[in-house]
Amino acid sequence: MNDRDQQTSIDDAKLEVYRRVFYASPDYISFSRLDGTYIDVNPGYERFTGLTRAEMIGRTSLEIGIWPSPEVRVAFVGALKVTNELHGFRTSLVNFRQEIRDVEASVNLAEIGGEQVLISIVRDVTERKRDEDELAQHRDQLEQLVAQRTTDLRQANEQLLDTNRKLEQAHNQLLQTEKMASIGQLAAGVAHEINNPVGFVNSNLNSLDAYVRSLLQVIQAYEDHQQVFEQYPQDLQSIEAVKTEVELDYLKEDIFTLLDESKDGMLRVKRIVQDLKDFSHVGAVEWQLADLHAGLDSTLNIVTNEIKYKANVIKEYGALPPIVCLPLELNQVFMNMLVNAAHAIPSFGEIRIRTGVQDDMARIEFSDTGSGISPETIKRIFDPFFTTKPIGQGTGLGLSLAHSIIQKHQGRIEVDSTLGKGSTFRIWLPLQQVPVDKIAA
Repeated sequence: MNDRDQQTSIDDAKLEVYRRVFYASPDYISFSRLDGTYIDVNPGYERFTGLTRAEMIGRTSLEIGIWPSPEVRVAFVGALKVTNELHGFRTSLVNFRQEIRDVEASVNLAEIGGEQVLISIVRDVTERKRDEDELAQHRDQLEQLVAQRTTDLRQANEQLLDTNRKLEQAHNQLLQTEKMASIGQLAAGVAHEINNPVGFVNSNLNSLDAYVRSLLQVIQAYEDHQQVFEQYPQDLQSIEAVKTEVELDYLKEDIFTLLDESKDGMLRVKRIVQDLKDFSHVGAVEWQLADLHAGLDSTLNIVTNEIKYKANVIKEYGALPPIVCLPLELNQVFMNMLVNAAHAIPSFGEIRIRTGVQDDMARIEFSDTGSGISPETIKRIFDPFFTTKPIGQGTGLGLSLAHSIIQKHQGRIEVDSTLGKGSTFRIWLPLQQVPVDKIAA
């Protein structure tokens, strides 16, 4: 076999392959003249139109009625005239059932037998387009859900900040009052009012955290299968544009930062509420066994805003057993001691709390590095309405009230002070307490 015969054999083999592809392809393949007249169509095209090959040859697409509207055909022809070829052009055609199907058309101009011929390959992408539309819809829904959850989170933050502001206001009121009944009622009311919003905000934050993580897992699953869309670069580009517009990467990072900050704020609110309860001993108006160290700690937490800018607090707790007392009233005494110590420090200093047991008595000391008290003033500090503070800044009832409370507990208060160095208030309480009402009885 010479070279020419061998080349002819190769060409015949290629033509046989092309012929098989032409007849076996599920796509709609046609050959037509430049005026649109069909020269040949494959079985796939016959199945789509419901017409035989013989019925289609010699006719145009307009004549067999596969265009859903003149505008669709005009758009297709207009695009084809620009470059005489199309690749993956999206349009619509009508099948023999009169169903409008979404298709992708690729058209090339070739010379066959000395004649310019248009070779068209049309692929039905209706199902794929429907899947893409559903995917885009789900993606949009997910984005909306993430945005909604973010909005809910911001609203929860605003509610939490508002709760914190209300709590701070109640806290400041509590620090200013020196009447035990008002303190107890205020603390009970605040704890009750705050517990409800704290409960559902905390629950919502936990649920929101789980929902957001689930939503982001779904989005990540779509991103992990991004290669599926690489064959559709235009659609992939649209998806990436949406992700950029909503700043998806930033949302993924920032939303959990907001959640963590909100949860931390909730913990702080719950801690303050618990301190209010411990301080006020809501519902505990009778003598009972109480831990004085716990009362000191809860009182410190309540007055921390008053003290932290004036002094470091150093606790030197010794062994101190629980004693029978009125916890709410003792906490009032502790608060007065701590606030007075802070007010006595001109700039910044130290407050030291020491506890211990001596001769069957519990000892609680409050020492400060403030300006000290003169001997003349010490004689009057427990007198009602006596104060060294400017007018409007003190009622003169704090130490008087503390003194009466300690007396009620069959204890005493001692004061040591040196001008320019500081003061120490020492409280003594009996370990074996006999309540005053029982003594009277």
